[in-house]
Amino acid sequence: MTTTLRPPPDPRSLEDALRAGEPQRLGRALANVERHLREHHRDAHQGGGLLEESDRTRPALERREDRLLEEMGCLLRRAGQLRRRSERGAAPDGGVRELLAGLRRLRAGEAELAQEAALGGDLGAGD
Repeated sequence: MTTTLRPPPDPRSLEDALRAGEPQRLGRALANVERHLREHHRDAHQGGGLLEESDRTRPALERREDRLLEEMGCLLRRAGQLRRRSERGAAPDGGVRELLAGLRRLRAGEAELAQEAALGGDLGAGD
């Protein structure tokens, strides 16, 4: 992974806000996740992606990186939609649970990508 890239958002504050059932707290947590995702997405694109340049010769890793970047963009859009719904007073509970699941997948996917890149193998060569 590029060295300047911050990690994806930690879903714990959003989980806590959802559990608390306080609309204002949930709105703030969604805004924080959206901001963090936006920064993470921007850093990934400005920094050349999630992989180091030397790993770009490995097609399976590049495909996985492309999928993660696409997922990151989808999560960013979804976080914004949920934040706006929350600001209008709508209860975005089900959508927040989906967002949480997506954040967990993103974190796990980025960790796996970094591990595979560090190991030097195309563990997901069948991707």
